[in-house]
Amino acid sequence: MVWVAGETAAPQPGDPLYAASWDGRRWSDPERLPPAPGEPMAPAIALDRLGRPVVVWAAGDGNDAEVWMSRRLAAARWSKPIALSDNDVPDIQPSIARTATGRLLVAWSTYTPVGYEIRASGERGGTFAAPRKLAPAPATSPKVVGGGLGEVFWARPEPDGRSQLQSITFDGRRGSGAVDLTTLYNGRFDVTLGTDGTTLAAWQSPSGPARAAGSTDAAGRLRLQAPQGGTVNKASSRTTIPGSISLPGTWRGFGDSITLGVEVDEDLIETPVDGYTVPLGSYLSSFTGYNIVVINSGVGGELTTDALGRLAGLMIIDPKQYVLILSGANDIAVLVDTATITQNLAGMVRAVTAAGCLPLLGNLPPRAEGAFVSGLNDHIVAVNSLLPAMAALNGAVLVDLHSALLFHGDLYSDVIHPNQLGYDVMAEAWFRGIGPLLARLMEGEDTEFDIGRARWLESRPRPNRLAQ
Repeated sequence: MVWVAGETAAPQPGDPLYAASWDGRRWSDPERLPPAPGEPMAPAIALDRLGRPVVVWAAGDGNDAEVWMSRRLAAARWSKPIALSDNDVPDIQPSIARTATGRLLVAWSTYTPVGYEIRASGERGGTFAAPRKLAPAPATSPKVVGGGLGEVFWARPEPDGRSQLQSITFDGRRGSGAVDLTTLYNGRFDVTLGTDGTTLAAWQSPSGPARAAGSTDAAGRLRLQAPQGGTVNKASSRTTIPGSISLPGTWRGFGDSITLGVEVDEDLIETPVDGYTVPLGSYLSSFTGYNIVVINSGVGGELTTDALGRLAGLMIIDPKQYVLILSGANDIAVLVDTATITQNLAGMVRAVTAAGCLPLLGNLPPRAEGAFVSGLNDHIVAVNSLLPAMAALNGAVLVDLHSALLFHGDLYSDVIHPNQLGYDVMAEAWFRGIGPLLARLMEGEDTEFDIGRARWLESRPRPNRLAQ
């Protein structure tokens, strides 16, 4: 077995990789592998034809991640890591296995502007060949079948939040045409070889939409009062507004389960709730005088790697003028490095701007255990520190959701998901971050409407939600 050992919850440069073997009675003492640059992530292990362990992993160097390989040569001695990929974009999620011919096959995900593609490298004569593309973007989470004929499986994210499980047989030179196998939920699956030589797969099937977006209360009324727009994120007022943007426009909330809107009870049962998209639609409607519905495009459990391809597809088949992006909580949970998360978020922002639409980027909320002291919150803070420059470079409005929830454990249903009161606070934070843009867009409205809106705001003081 192989694992990453570190002293912090987030991966750090210099964190060691260790390996150990089981002889049927006990585990050997851990052996430390030679380091590669950056933070090691997602190690995978297989045995070559001589029975020697070979380890592959992704390591970020602050700019991007590459896939590295080291082979055990003798007792407690490992080869110097070599890079199987060498480019200026993230290469992540490596999978390695020995095929029926005895050769090792490695597959991984490589970043492109429209999502990740699958690349593979096969071993010949003890060395690995130059990587070849197996599947175009978007495609993620490759799995190589051990003992098979070179079968590689992956998930292809679809705009509706589902994924297609696909496979190909790769002999190192070329692959047969990719085959669609089944529909996945969240893109999660695993594969192995059965005792009779057939490939076995397990996956989570789609459960259908949790709820319809944009609902109101039983009487059809707006559920919340809109807060005053006086205190807003000043930086967002400098954002360039695309010429195609206007009010009321079309709106989409995009992200993982925090966008989808779920509460989690003590038995880990998820219950669908309004989340932040429904109250935000109420705020926007009340403030502007238009009927604005924020379409909910959240998918629970999604990583930014999968989200990038899904959003790129959505912006082609069903673009919305305003896209709220909140993604990365699941990456934090599995210790994806800060550079890869940021690069994926930048790709989502560019997918929106390329369609002539406006990206609204939320920074990552804290974990509830971190009012909390450190843990994964240090990793969240590290990611958030990179977002202002990235948002400014790529033309996104950056909205501070982290501060709105920090030190407020009463706003959470578990360590990740807010309760509905927490989602309401998030909706207020989104509204205040968007406020300057709304004001600029409404400057062309007639004076009578502006006066009426000002009086409406004065008559409705902002509720103090944190005191409830």
